[in-house]
Amino acid sequence: MKNIISTFAMICVVLFCNQVSAETKESKLRSLGAKHFNLLQNGKIKEAGELMSKEIQPLRESMEDGPQQQRFIDNGDGTVTDNDYGLMWTKNANHGRRSVSDGKSYCKKLKFAGYDDWKMPNSNELETLIGAPANTLFEQLQKETYWSTTGDDMSWGKTRGVSFFDNTVRKGDGDEQYWILPVRNARPQESGWFHF
Repeated sequence: MKNIISTFAMICVVLFCNQVSAETKESKLRSLGAKHFNLLQNGKIKEAGELMSKEIQPLRESMEDGPQQQRFIDNGDGTVTDNDYGLMWTKNANHGRRSVSDGKSYCKKLKFAGYDDWKMPNSNELETLIGAPANTLFEQLQKETYWSTTGDDMSWGKTRGVSFFDNTVRKGDGDEQYWILPVRNARPQESGWFHF
C-alpha cells in the first residue's frame, strides 16, 4: 500500500511540476511576445526578427507537446490564424494591387470564410509577419510590398508597408498600387491577447 501511495504522490508531483513548467513557459512566451511587439512598434525590425528566431521560436518548439498551440494554424477554410497575436489572415495573399484607400474599401466589403469584419492591417499587425515563414503560410504571396493603413510619422504623406521579398518595412505614396492582405481580430472577446 505504501508503494502505491508513494507512486501516486510521485505522479502528482511530476504532473504538478509539468503544469507549473508549462505555465511558466507560457508566461515567458507572452512576455517575449510583448517585447517583440514593442520592438516592432519602435521600428526595430531587425531586433524583432532576431528575438523571434533566437528566443520565441525555440521556446515555442519546446512547448509543442504541452498546452501551447503552434503559432500559425491553417483553419482549413482559406484562413490562417496567428495564435501569438490573435489575428486571422486570408490564406490567399493575392487580393490584387491597390492604393491604400481602395485596399481599405476592398477589405471592409470582403465577406469571406463566414466573416464580414475584415480590414486592411495597420503596420503593427502587418509587421508581426516579419520573420514568420510567410512564403509557406500564404498562397500566392507576392515577393513585393504589401500595404498597411499606417502613415509614417517621419515621412509626411508616406504609408508604411512590408516587403516580403526581404522582410523589411517600406514607405510609399498611398496612391501607389501595392498588394494587400486582409486581416481580422480572431479573438475579439478574449483578454490577454495583443489587440492593435
